Amino acid sequence: MKRTQFLIVLALIGAAASFWQCGGDSPPAPDPQDQQLSKLTKTWKATSVLYASTGTPQPVTGYENFQLTMTGSAGQDTFDFSTSGRPSGIKTPWPASGKFTFGTNFETVLTRDDNIQVTYSLNTSATQLQMTFTYTGAGYTGRVNNVEGSWTFTFGL
Repeated sequence: MKRTQFLIVLALIGAAASFWQCGGDSPPAPDPQDQQLSKLTKTWKATSVLYASTGTPQPVTGYENFQLTMTGSAGQDTFDFSTSGRPSGIKTPWPASGKFTFGTNFETVLTRDDNIQVTYSLNTSATQLQMTFTYTGAGYTGRVNNVEGSWTFTFGL
């Protein structure tokens, strides 16, 4: 009987010692896509807009007050965007609002809900965003003019 009690106590001490050696659970590694979404979810102010229907892109005026706001939460595959300060009197390749999804390479490609694929890049401090896309369609609001072509928007905070 004493031997059985001794073995039970010894087993309990061994089990306790094995758990004692374990560190606490480390937090799971952050999801890289969620980290990228966190870098993008801001209000971005246009600092430069270039457009080319063919040839070399040229600066476009009227976007001095243009802002793109992206919002989303970790774990989402689709997140929202809205624009403000869109130029009046001209058509623009940006709707007032919509949704983005990450492309296959989430660090460089977004797809708008109007099926426009946007290639983007962030500087290392995530304070500058550049978005490039080819727009096809009639454009959004404003007078009739051509908006089909290559667009490059550079944004800052």
